[in-house]
Amino acid sequence: QGYVRAVTAYGCFVGFASGLSALAPIHALSSQFVTNPGELFEVGQSVRCVVVSIEHAKFGVSLKPSVCMCPDTAFLDSLLDQERLLARLRAAAEDGGGQSATLLKAGTVLKVEAEEVLDYGPLFALPGGEAGHCPKNQLGGVDVKVGKKYQAVVLAHDGVKDMVTLSVDPALVAHLAAVKGTDKLNKASKLKPSDSVAVIVQAVLEDRVVVTLPDFGHVIALGAAQDYNLRGEAARGRFEVGKRCQAVVLGVRDGQVLVSIGTDLGTTKEVKKSKGEKDDKKGKQARAIAEELDAIGGGLASASEAKPGMEVKGVVVGVLPGYLSLRLGQNVNAHVNVTDVLDEDSDNVPDHSPLTGFKKGQVVTGRVLKGGAVGKKELAKKVEEKKGSKKAEKKKDKGGKGSVNTQPEDHALVNVSLRPSDLALPDGVAPPARPRLETLKVGATLQGFVEEIKGDCLWVRVASGLKGRVQALDASKDLDVVQDLAGSFKVGQGVLCRVAVVEAAAGKLDLSL
Repeated sequence: QGYVRAVTAYGCFVGFASGLSALAPIHALSSQFVTNPGELFEVGQSVRCVVVSIEHAKFGVSLKPSVCMCPDTAFLDSLLDQERLLARLRAAAEDGGGQSATLLKAGTVLKVEAEEVLDYGPLFALPGGEAGHCPKNQLGGVDVKVGKKYQAVVLAHDGVKDMVTLSVDPALVAHLAAVKGTDKLNKASKLKPSDSVAVIVQAVLEDRVVVTLPDFGHVIALGAAQDYNLRGEAARGRFEVGKRCQAVVLGVRDGQVLVSIGTDLGTTKEVKKSKGEKDDKKGKQARAIAEELDAIGGGLASASEAKPGMEVKGVVVGVLPGYLSLRLGQNVNAHVNVTDVLDEDSDNVPDHSPLTGFKKGQVVTGRVLKGGAVGKKELAKKVEEKKGSKKAEKKKDKGGKGSVNTQPEDHALVNVSLRPSDLALPDGVAPPARPRLETLKVGATLQGFVEEIKGDCLWVRVASGLKGRVQALDASKDLDVVQDLAGSFKVGQGVLCRVAVVEAAAGKLDLSL
Protein backbone atom coordinates (compact mmCIF):
# COMPACT_ATOMS: atom_id res chain seq x y z
CA GLN A 1 0.00 0.00 0.00
CA GLY A 2 1.40 3.40 -0.95
CA TYR A 3 0.53 6.72 -2.58
CA VAL A 4 1.27 8.35 -5.93
CA ARG A 5 4.20 10.66 -5.34
CA ALA A 6 4.62 11.94 -8.89
CA VAL A 7 3.09 11.37 -12.34
CA THR A 8 5.36 11.59 -15.40
CA ALA A 9 5.05 10.83 -19.07
CA TYR A 10 6.82 7.50 -18.58
CA GLY A 11 5.03 6.27 -15.45
CA CYS A 12 4.20 6.95 -11.80
CA PHE A 13 6.45 7.15 -8.75
CA VAL A 14 4.91 5.46 -5.72
CA GLY A 15 5.87 6.54 -2.20
CA PHE A 16 5.66 4.49 0.98
CA ALA A 17 5.44 5.41 4.66
CA SER A 18 8.99 4.14 5.22
CA GLY A 19 10.32 6.85 2.90
CA LEU A 20 11.06 4.47 0.04
CA SER A 21 9.78 5.11 -3.46
CA ALA A 22 9.44 2.98 -6.57
CA LEU A 23 8.69 3.48 -10.25
CA ALA A 24 5.66 1.96 -11.94
CA PRO A 25 6.56 2.30 -15.66
CA ILE A 26 3.83 3.20 -18.13
CA HIS A 27 3.38 -0.40 -19.30
CA ALA A 28 2.72 -1.48 -15.68
CA LEU A 29 -0.15 0.97 -15.06
CA SER A 30 -2.96 -0.89 -16.81
CA SER A 31 -3.76 -3.99 -18.84
CA GLN A 32 -4.84 -1.57 -21.58
CA PHE A 33 -2.57 0.60 -23.72
CA VAL A 34 -1.74 3.84 -21.87
CA THR A 35 -0.71 7.08 -23.55
CA ASN A 36 -1.16 9.49 -20.65
CA PRO A 37 -0.57 8.23 -17.06
CA GLY A 38 -2.26 11.39 -15.77
CA GLU A 39 -5.60 10.09 -17.05
CA LEU A 40 -5.39 7.12 -14.68
CA PHE A 41 -3.60 8.41 -11.57
CA GLU A 42 -3.16 11.66 -9.69
CA VAL A 43 -0.64 12.83 -7.10
CA GLY A 44 -1.65 11.84 -3.57
CA GLN A 45 -3.91 8.99 -4.64
CA SER A 46 -3.74 5.88 -2.43
CA VAL A 47 -2.73 2.82 -4.46
CA ARG A 48 -1.94 -0.85 -4.07
CA CYS A 49 1.05 -2.23 -5.93
CA VAL A 50 2.98 -5.43 -6.55
CA VAL A 51 6.79 -5.47 -6.53
CA VAL A 52 7.97 -6.82 -9.90
CA SER A 53 11.72 -6.07 -9.89
CA ILE A 54 14.60 -5.31 -7.52
CA GLU A 55 17.94 -4.12 -8.84
CA HIS A 56 20.78 -2.30 -7.06
CA ALA A 57 18.64 -1.21 -4.10
CA LYS A 58 15.94 0.08 -6.50
CA PHE A 59 12.69 -1.68 -7.12
CA GLY A 60 9.90 -1.44 -9.65
CA VAL A 61 6.21 -2.00 -9.06
CA SER A 62 3.07 -2.73 -11.05
CA LEU A 63 -0.18 -0.80 -10.55
CA LYS A 64 -2.28 -2.90 -12.92
CA PRO A 65 -5.76 -3.24 -11.36
CA SER A 66 -5.94 -6.85 -12.57
CA VAL A 67 -3.15 -7.88 -10.17
CA CYS A 68 -3.58 -5.26 -7.42
CA MET A 69 -7.31 -5.46 -6.77
CA CYS A 70 -8.18 -5.07 -3.09
CA PRO A 71 -8.86 -8.64 -1.83
CA ASP A 72 -10.84 -7.67 1.28
CA THR A 73 -13.30 -5.06 2.58
CA ALA A 74 -10.64 -2.37 3.14
CA PHE A 75 -11.59 -0.17 0.17
CA LEU A 76 -15.34 -0.54 0.57
CA ASP A 77 -15.06 0.01 4.34
CA SER A 78 -13.10 3.21 3.71
CA LEU A 79 -15.90 4.51 1.46
CA LEU A 80 -18.61 3.72 4.00
CA ASP A 81 -16.60 5.12 6.94
CA GLN A 82 -15.80 8.31 5.02
CA GLU A 83 -19.48 8.72 4.16
CA ARG A 84 -20.54 8.38 7.80
CA LEU A 85 -17.81 10.75 9.00
CA LEU A 86 -18.69 13.47 6.49
CA ALA A 87 -22.38 13.10 7.32
CA ARG A 88 -21.64 13.57 11.04
CA LEU A 89 -19.47 16.63 10.34
CA ARG A 90 -22.22 18.13 8.22
CA ALA A 91 -24.77 17.52 10.95
CA ALA A 92 -22.46 19.10 13.53
CA ALA A 93 -22.03 22.19 11.37
CA GLU A 94 -25.78 22.54 10.87
CA ASP A 95 -27.08 22.04 14.42
CA GLY A 96 -23.99 21.72 16.61
CA GLY A 97 -24.95 18.23 17.64
CA GLY A 98 -22.80 15.97 15.53
CA GLN A 99 -25.43 13.22 15.27
CA SER A 100 -26.23 12.53 11.65
CA ALA A 101 -29.52 11.02 10.52
CA THR A 102 -29.68 7.23 10.50
CA LEU A 103 -28.81 5.87 7.07
CA LEU A 104 -31.47 3.72 5.46
CA LYS A 105 -30.34 0.13 4.96
CA ALA A 106 -30.23 -1.20 1.42
CA GLY A 107 -33.13 -3.56 0.86
CA THR A 108 -35.59 -1.62 3.03
CA VAL A 109 -39.11 -1.59 1.55
CA LEU A 110 -41.07 1.62 2.19
CA LYS A 111 -43.85 3.81 0.79
CA VAL A 112 -42.77 6.93 -1.10
CA GLU A 113 -44.56 9.81 -2.84
CA ALA A 114 -43.64 11.00 -6.33
CA GLU A 115 -42.62 14.69 -6.32
CA GLU A 116 -41.25 15.23 -9.82
CA VAL A 117 -40.68 13.19 -12.97
CA LEU A 118 -37.42 14.05 -14.77
CA ASP A 119 -35.73 12.77 -17.90
CA TYR A 120 -33.27 10.65 -15.89
CA GLY A 121 -35.95 9.24 -13.54
CA PRO A 122 -38.53 10.38 -10.97
CA LEU A 123 -37.82 12.00 -7.60
CA PHE A 124 -39.65 10.82 -4.49
CA ALA A 125 -40.26 12.12 -0.96
CA LEU A 126 -39.48 9.55 1.76
CA PRO A 127 -41.20 9.25 5.17
CA GLY A 128 -38.13 10.59 7.01
CA GLY A 129 -37.88 13.73 4.86
CA GLU A 130 -35.06 12.46 2.64
CA ALA A 131 -35.12 12.80 -1.13
CA GLY A 132 -35.08 9.69 -3.27
CA HIS A 133 -34.29 9.11 -6.92
CA CYS A 134 -35.29 6.12 -9.03
CA PRO A 135 -33.16 5.50 -12.16
CA LYS A 136 -35.24 4.87 -15.28
CA ASN A 137 -33.95 1.29 -15.49
CA GLN A 138 -35.48 0.60 -12.05
CA LEU A 139 -39.06 1.59 -12.93
CA GLY A 140 -40.04 -1.93 -13.98
CA GLY A 141 -42.70 -0.59 -16.33
CA VAL A 142 -44.36 1.63 -13.70
CA ASP A 143 -45.80 4.87 -15.07
CA VAL A 144 -45.00 7.28 -12.23
CA LYS A 145 -47.48 10.12 -11.60
CA VAL A 146 -46.67 13.16 -9.42
CA GLY A 147 -48.49 13.04 -6.08
CA LYS A 148 -49.11 9.32 -6.19
CA LYS A 149 -47.60 6.93 -3.61
CA TYR A 150 -45.63 3.82 -4.50
CA GLN A 151 -43.91 0.90 -2.81
CA ALA A 152 -40.13 1.21 -3.28
CA VAL A 153 -36.92 -0.55 -2.30
CA VAL A 154 -33.86 1.31 -1.03
CA LEU A 155 -30.86 0.43 -3.21
CA ALA A 156 -28.39 2.79 -1.50
CA HIS A 157 -28.35 5.78 0.84
CA ASP A 158 -25.63 8.39 0.31
CA GLY A 159 -25.30 10.10 3.69
CA VAL A 160 -23.07 12.84 2.29
CA LYS A 161 -25.42 13.98 -0.48
CA ASP A 162 -28.45 12.92 1.56
CA MET A 163 -29.79 11.16 -1.52
CA VAL A 164 -31.47 7.76 -1.57
CA THR A 165 -31.39 5.60 -4.70
CA LEU A 166 -34.64 3.65 -5.09
CA SER A 167 -36.28 1.00 -7.22
CA VAL A 168 -40.03 0.82 -7.80
CA ASP A 169 -39.79 -2.31 -9.97
CA PRO A 170 -42.84 -4.29 -8.72
CA ALA A 171 -41.09 -7.65 -9.04
CA LEU A 172 -38.05 -6.56 -7.01
CA VAL A 173 -40.26 -4.92 -4.37
CA ALA A 174 -42.31 -8.13 -4.13
CA HIS A 175 -39.21 -10.30 -3.80
CA LEU A 176 -37.74 -8.23 -0.97
CA ALA A 177 -41.06 -7.76 0.83
CA ALA A 178 -41.59 -11.54 0.73
CA VAL A 179 -38.08 -12.44 1.93
CA LYS A 180 -38.20 -10.23 5.04
CA GLY A 181 -37.74 -12.35 8.16
CA THR A 182 -37.43 -15.61 6.22
CA ASP A 183 -34.71 -18.26 6.28
CA LYS A 184 -33.22 -16.86 3.08
CA LEU A 185 -32.55 -13.54 4.76
CA ASN A 186 -31.01 -15.28 7.76
CA LYS A 187 -28.80 -17.36 5.47
CA ALA A 188 -27.68 -14.24 3.62
CA SER A 189 -26.61 -12.59 6.88
CA LYS A 190 -24.50 -15.65 7.71
CA LEU A 191 -22.53 -15.71 4.46
CA LYS A 192 -18.82 -16.04 5.14
CA PRO A 193 -15.83 -14.30 3.51
CA SER A 194 -14.64 -16.11 0.36
CA ASP A 195 -18.09 -17.65 -0.30
CA SER A 196 -18.93 -17.50 -4.00
CA VAL A 197 -22.41 -16.21 -4.83
CA ALA A 198 -24.39 -15.38 -7.95
CA VAL A 199 -25.28 -11.68 -8.26
CA ILE A 200 -27.27 -9.47 -10.64
CA VAL A 201 -26.28 -5.82 -11.11
CA GLN A 202 -29.23 -3.54 -10.27
CA ALA A 203 -27.63 -0.07 -10.09
CA VAL A 204 -24.21 1.48 -10.72
CA LEU A 205 -23.58 4.56 -8.57
CA GLU A 206 -20.64 6.93 -8.35
CA ASP A 207 -18.56 4.81 -5.97
CA ARG A 208 -20.48 1.57 -5.49
CA VAL A 209 -22.46 -1.02 -7.36
CA VAL A 210 -25.73 -2.42 -6.00
CA VAL A 211 -26.49 -6.07 -6.69
CA THR A 212 -29.10 -8.63 -5.68
CA LEU A 213 -28.47 -12.25 -4.65
CA PRO A 214 -30.97 -14.41 -6.57
CA ASP A 215 -30.27 -17.46 -4.42
CA PHE A 216 -31.26 -15.54 -1.28
CA GLY A 217 -34.57 -14.04 -2.33
CA HIS A 218 -32.86 -11.15 -4.16
CA VAL A 219 -31.60 -9.54 -0.95
CA ILE A 220 -29.32 -6.59 -1.71
CA ALA A 221 -25.53 -6.54 -1.44
CA LEU A 222 -22.98 -3.79 -2.08
CA GLY A 223 -19.74 -3.85 -4.00
CA ALA A 224 -17.17 -1.17 -4.75
CA ALA A 225 -17.56 0.35 -8.21
CA GLN A 226 -14.00 1.61 -7.89
CA ASP A 227 -10.74 0.31 -6.42
CA TYR A 228 -7.51 1.84 -5.19
CA ASN A 229 -6.00 1.74 -8.69
CA LEU A 230 -9.17 2.07 -10.75
CA ARG A 231 -11.24 5.25 -10.45
CA GLY A 232 -13.78 7.33 -12.34
CA GLU A 233 -15.74 6.33 -15.41
CA ALA A 234 -13.15 3.72 -16.38
CA ALA A 235 -14.11 1.87 -13.19
CA ARG A 236 -17.88 2.36 -13.34
CA GLY A 237 -18.01 1.52 -17.04
CA ARG A 238 -17.11 -2.10 -16.27
CA PHE A 239 -20.58 -2.73 -14.85
CA GLU A 240 -23.88 -2.94 -16.65
CA VAL A 241 -27.34 -3.07 -15.12
CA GLY A 242 -28.87 -6.52 -15.61
CA LYS A 243 -25.52 -8.26 -15.94
CA ARG A 244 -25.28 -11.58 -14.13
CA CYS A 245 -21.98 -12.70 -12.68
CA GLN A 246 -20.27 -14.51 -9.83
CA ALA A 247 -19.04 -12.51 -6.85
CA VAL A 248 -16.97 -13.31 -3.78
CA VAL A 249 -18.33 -12.41 -0.34
CA LEU A 250 -15.98 -10.05 1.51
CA GLY A 251 -17.97 -9.88 4.73
CA VAL A 252 -21.17 -8.72 6.38
CA ARG A 253 -21.22 -5.23 7.93
CA ASP A 254 -24.20 -4.05 9.99
CA GLY A 255 -26.26 -6.80 8.38
CA GLN A 256 -25.26 -5.63 4.88
CA VAL A 257 -23.54 -8.18 2.63
CA LEU A 258 -20.38 -6.79 1.00
CA VAL A 259 -19.03 -8.43 -2.15
CA SER A 260 -16.18 -8.22 -4.63
CA ILE A 261 -17.47 -8.47 -8.18
CA GLY A 262 -15.08 -9.96 -10.71
CA THR A 263 -15.56 -7.76 -13.75
CA ASP A 264 -14.23 -10.39 -16.14
CA LEU A 265 -16.36 -13.34 -15.08
CA GLY A 266 -18.24 -12.96 -18.33
CA THR A 267 -21.79 -14.15 -17.65
CA THR A 268 -24.59 -13.17 -19.94
CA LYS A 269 -27.07 -10.38 -19.48
CA GLU A 270 -30.84 -10.73 -19.56
CA VAL A 271 -32.28 -7.86 -21.55
CA LYS A 272 -35.86 -6.77 -22.01
CA LYS A 273 -36.32 -7.30 -25.73
CA SER A 274 -38.10 -4.80 -27.91
CA LYS A 275 -40.83 -6.24 -30.11
CA GLY A 276 -39.39 -8.13 -33.07
CA GLU A 277 -35.85 -8.27 -31.65
CA LYS A 278 -34.23 -11.68 -31.94
CA ASP A 279 -33.83 -13.46 -28.59
CA ASP A 280 -30.70 -15.31 -29.73
CA LYS A 281 -28.64 -12.17 -30.25
CA LYS A 282 -25.39 -12.36 -28.27
CA GLY A 283 -22.97 -9.73 -27.08
CA LYS A 284 -19.39 -9.48 -28.29
CA GLN A 285 -17.96 -11.03 -25.13
CA ALA A 286 -20.40 -13.95 -25.12
CA ARG A 287 -19.58 -14.66 -28.79
CA ALA A 288 -15.85 -14.68 -28.11
CA ILE A 289 -16.27 -17.16 -25.24
CA ALA A 290 -18.59 -19.30 -27.37
CA GLU A 291 -15.99 -19.42 -30.16
CA GLU A 292 -13.26 -20.51 -27.74
CA LEU A 293 -15.52 -23.21 -26.30
CA ASP A 294 -16.43 -24.42 -29.80
CA ALA A 295 -12.72 -24.74 -30.55
CA ILE A 296 -12.33 -27.19 -27.65
CA GLY A 297 -15.42 -29.20 -28.47
CA GLY A 298 -18.12 -27.11 -26.79
CA GLY A 299 -17.17 -27.84 -23.19
CA LEU A 300 -19.53 -29.20 -20.54
CA ALA A 301 -23.27 -28.88 -20.94
CA SER A 302 -23.88 -28.71 -17.19
CA ALA A 303 -21.95 -28.50 -13.92
CA SER A 304 -23.37 -31.89 -12.93
CA GLU A 305 -21.08 -33.47 -15.56
CA ALA A 306 -18.00 -32.34 -13.63
CA LYS A 307 -17.00 -35.43 -11.63
CA PRO A 308 -13.99 -35.56 -9.25
CA GLY A 309 -10.90 -36.64 -11.18
CA MET A 310 -12.34 -35.70 -14.57
CA GLU A 311 -9.96 -33.91 -16.95
CA VAL A 312 -11.56 -30.76 -18.33
CA LYS A 313 -10.66 -27.95 -20.71
CA GLY A 314 -11.74 -24.39 -20.04
CA VAL A 315 -11.36 -20.79 -21.18
CA VAL A 316 -9.86 -18.22 -18.81
CA VAL A 317 -12.42 -15.42 -18.43
CA GLY A 318 -10.95 -13.67 -15.38
CA VAL A 319 -7.56 -13.30 -13.68
CA LEU A 320 -8.03 -12.04 -10.14
CA PRO A 321 -5.50 -11.65 -7.30
CA GLY A 322 -6.35 -14.96 -5.62
CA TYR A 323 -7.83 -17.13 -8.34
CA LEU A 324 -8.58 -17.76 -12.01
CA SER A 325 -12.14 -17.82 -13.30
CA LEU A 326 -12.76 -20.37 -16.05
CA ARG A 327 -15.66 -21.21 -18.31
CA LEU A 328 -16.00 -24.98 -18.86
CA GLY A 329 -19.19 -24.61 -20.90
CA GLN A 330 -21.70 -21.94 -21.86
CA ASN A 331 -23.28 -22.10 -18.39
CA VAL A 332 -20.54 -23.82 -16.39
CA ASN A 333 -18.20 -21.66 -14.30
CA ALA A 334 -15.03 -22.92 -12.63
CA HIS A 335 -12.58 -21.60 -10.04
CA VAL A 336 -8.81 -22.25 -9.83
CA ASN A 337 -7.33 -21.12 -6.52
CA VAL A 338 -3.80 -19.67 -6.55
CA THR A 339 -2.70 -22.69 -4.47
CA ASP A 340 -3.90 -25.12 -7.15
CA VAL A 341 -1.65 -23.97 -9.98
CA LEU A 342 1.80 -25.29 -8.96
CA ASP A 343 2.91 -28.41 -7.12
CA GLU A 344 4.16 -27.89 -3.58
CA ASP A 345 7.95 -27.86 -3.52
CA SER A 346 9.70 -26.85 -0.30
CA ASP A 347 12.99 -26.39 -2.18
CA ASN A 348 11.52 -24.14 -4.86
CA VAL A 349 8.92 -21.80 -3.36
CA PRO A 350 7.82 -19.22 -6.01
CA ASP A 351 8.64 -15.58 -5.32
CA HIS A 352 5.60 -14.30 -7.23
CA SER A 353 2.00 -15.30 -7.93
CA PRO A 354 1.68 -18.10 -10.52
CA LEU A 355 -1.51 -16.44 -11.77
CA THR A 356 0.46 -13.68 -13.51
CA GLY A 357 1.28 -16.14 -16.29
CA PHE A 358 -2.35 -16.40 -17.44
CA LYS A 359 -4.46 -14.15 -19.63
CA LYS A 360 -8.11 -13.90 -20.66
CA GLY A 361 -9.06 -16.10 -23.59
CA GLN A 362 -6.34 -18.66 -22.82
CA VAL A 363 -7.40 -22.32 -22.96
CA VAL A 364 -6.19 -24.45 -20.04
CA THR A 365 -6.47 -28.11 -19.03
CA GLY A 366 -7.30 -29.01 -15.45
CA ARG A 367 -8.66 -31.77 -13.25
CA VAL A 368 -11.82 -31.53 -11.16
CA LEU A 369 -11.14 -31.61 -7.42
CA LYS A 370 -13.08 -33.62 -4.87
CA GLY A 371 -16.43 -32.02 -4.25
CA GLY A 372 -16.97 -31.40 -7.98
CA ALA A 373 -19.44 -28.54 -8.36
CA VAL A 374 -19.83 -26.51 -5.18
CA GLY A 375 -23.43 -26.37 -4.00
CA LYS A 376 -24.67 -28.76 -6.67
CA LYS A 377 -26.93 -30.86 -4.41
CA GLU A 378 -28.36 -27.81 -2.72
CA LEU A 379 -29.05 -26.16 -6.07
CA ALA A 380 -30.80 -29.27 -7.41
CA LYS A 381 -33.06 -29.33 -4.36
CA LYS A 382 -33.92 -25.65 -4.76
CA VAL A 383 -34.74 -26.13 -8.44
CA GLU A 384 -37.26 -28.87 -7.62
CA GLU A 385 -38.85 -26.79 -4.85
CA LYS A 386 -39.19 -23.70 -7.05
CA LYS A 387 -40.57 -25.27 -10.24
CA GLY A 388 -44.11 -24.28 -9.41
CA SER A 389 -43.24 -20.74 -8.37
CA LYS A 390 -41.08 -20.19 -11.47
CA LYS A 391 -44.03 -21.11 -13.73
CA ALA A 392 -46.15 -18.61 -11.87
CA GLU A 393 -43.45 -15.94 -12.28
CA LYS A 394 -43.31 -16.53 -16.03
CA LYS A 395 -47.05 -16.00 -16.30
CA LYS A 396 -46.73 -12.79 -14.30
CA ASP A 397 -43.94 -11.54 -16.56
CA LYS A 398 -46.12 -12.12 -19.63
CA GLY A 399 -48.72 -9.93 -17.96
CA GLY A 400 -46.34 -6.97 -18.26
CA LYS A 401 -46.05 -6.23 -14.55
CA GLY A 402 -42.28 -6.09 -14.58
CA SER A 403 -39.69 -8.72 -13.67
CA VAL A 404 -36.33 -9.14 -11.99
CA ASN A 405 -33.38 -10.71 -13.81
CA THR A 406 -32.86 -14.27 -12.56
CA GLN A 407 -29.75 -16.46 -12.58
CA PRO A 408 -29.68 -19.67 -14.67
CA GLU A 409 -30.37 -22.70 -12.50
CA ASP A 410 -27.08 -24.41 -13.38
CA HIS A 411 -24.54 -21.97 -11.93
CA ALA A 412 -22.67 -24.18 -9.46
CA LEU A 413 -18.97 -23.37 -9.27
CA VAL A 414 -16.57 -26.21 -10.16
CA ASN A 415 -13.24 -26.34 -8.31
CA VAL A 416 -10.40 -27.24 -10.67
CA SER A 417 -6.68 -27.92 -10.19
CA LEU A 418 -3.94 -27.09 -12.71
CA ARG A 419 -1.16 -28.73 -10.67
CA PRO A 420 1.11 -30.87 -12.92
CA SER A 421 0.97 -33.79 -10.46
CA ASP A 422 -2.84 -33.75 -10.57
CA LEU A 423 -2.88 -33.58 -14.37
CA ALA A 424 -0.56 -36.61 -14.46
CA LEU A 425 -3.17 -38.75 -12.65
CA PRO A 426 -5.24 -41.22 -14.70
CA ASP A 427 -8.56 -39.81 -15.83
CA GLY A 428 -11.21 -40.37 -13.18
CA VAL A 429 -8.74 -40.43 -10.28
CA ALA A 430 -9.46 -37.49 -7.99
CA PRO A 431 -6.52 -35.34 -6.79
CA PRO A 432 -5.63 -35.56 -3.09
CA ALA A 433 -7.92 -33.68 -0.72
CA ARG A 434 -6.86 -30.09 0.00
CA PRO A 435 -6.21 -28.84 3.55
CA ARG A 436 -9.28 -28.01 5.62
CA LEU A 437 -9.40 -26.27 8.96
CA GLU A 438 -11.06 -29.30 10.56
CA THR A 439 -8.26 -31.68 9.49
CA LEU A 440 -5.16 -29.52 10.09
CA LYS A 441 -2.77 -30.46 12.88
CA VAL A 442 -0.33 -28.23 14.74
CA GLY A 443 3.12 -28.64 13.22
CA ALA A 444 1.89 -29.52 9.73
CA THR A 445 3.80 -27.87 6.88
CA LEU A 446 1.91 -26.03 4.13
CA GLN A 447 2.82 -24.02 1.07
CA GLY A 448 0.83 -20.83 0.63
CA PHE A 449 0.80 -17.42 -1.01
CA VAL A 450 0.80 -14.02 0.66
CA GLU A 451 -2.65 -12.52 0.12
CA GLU A 452 -2.39 -9.40 2.25
CA ILE A 453 0.18 -7.50 4.31
CA LYS A 454 -1.68 -5.74 7.08
CA GLY A 455 0.00 -3.88 9.95
CA ASP A 456 1.96 -6.36 12.03
CA CYS A 457 0.84 -9.54 10.29
CA LEU A 458 0.62 -11.37 6.97
CA TRP A 459 -2.44 -13.18 5.67
CA VAL A 460 -1.49 -16.30 3.71
CA ARG A 461 -3.77 -18.31 1.44
CA VAL A 462 -3.12 -22.05 1.87
CA ALA A 463 -6.17 -23.51 0.10
CA SER A 464 -9.45 -22.49 -1.47
CA GLY A 465 -11.54 -20.97 1.32
CA LEU A 466 -8.71 -21.27 3.85
CA LYS A 467 -6.18 -18.65 4.88
CA GLY A 468 -4.12 -18.11 8.01
CA ARG A 469 -2.47 -15.28 9.89
CA VAL A 470 1.27 -14.92 10.40
CA GLN A 471 2.16 -12.54 13.22
CA ALA A 472 5.26 -10.38 12.66
CA LEU A 473 7.33 -12.28 15.25
CA ASP A 474 6.43 -15.56 13.52
CA ALA A 475 7.42 -14.30 10.09
CA SER A 476 11.19 -14.35 10.60
CA LYS A 477 14.00 -14.50 13.13
CA ASP A 478 15.52 -11.46 11.43
CA LEU A 479 14.56 -8.32 13.37
CA ASP A 480 14.80 -6.17 10.22
CA VAL A 481 12.17 -8.37 8.55
CA VAL A 482 9.93 -8.29 11.62
CA GLN A 483 10.02 -4.50 11.70
CA ASP A 484 9.31 -4.13 7.97
CA LEU A 485 6.91 -6.80 6.75
CA ALA A 486 5.74 -4.68 3.82
CA GLY A 487 9.31 -4.22 2.63
CA SER A 488 10.26 -7.85 3.13
CA PHE A 489 7.25 -9.58 1.56
CA LYS A 490 5.04 -8.93 -1.43
CA VAL A 491 1.48 -9.92 -2.27
CA GLY A 492 1.46 -13.07 -4.38
CA GLN A 493 4.79 -14.33 -3.00
CA GLY A 494 4.96 -18.02 -2.17
CA VAL A 495 5.88 -18.98 1.41
CA LEU A 496 6.41 -22.21 3.34
CA CYS A 497 4.33 -22.24 6.55
CA ARG A 498 3.97 -24.33 9.67
CA VAL A 499 0.67 -24.58 11.52
CA ALA A 500 1.09 -22.88 14.91
CA VAL A 501 -2.48 -22.68 16.23
CA VAL A 502 -5.67 -24.18 14.83
CA GLU A 503 -9.10 -23.69 16.41
CA ALA A 504 -11.69 -25.09 14.00
CA ALA A 505 -14.69 -24.09 16.12
CA ALA A 506 -13.54 -20.46 16.18
CA GLY A 507 -12.36 -20.48 12.55
CA LYS A 508 -8.84 -19.53 13.66
CA LEU A 509 -5.60 -20.51 11.94
CA ASP A 510 -2.23 -19.07 12.96
CA LEU A 511 0.90 -19.89 10.97
CA SER A 512 4.64 -19.38 11.29
CA LEU A 513 7.21 -19.15 8.50
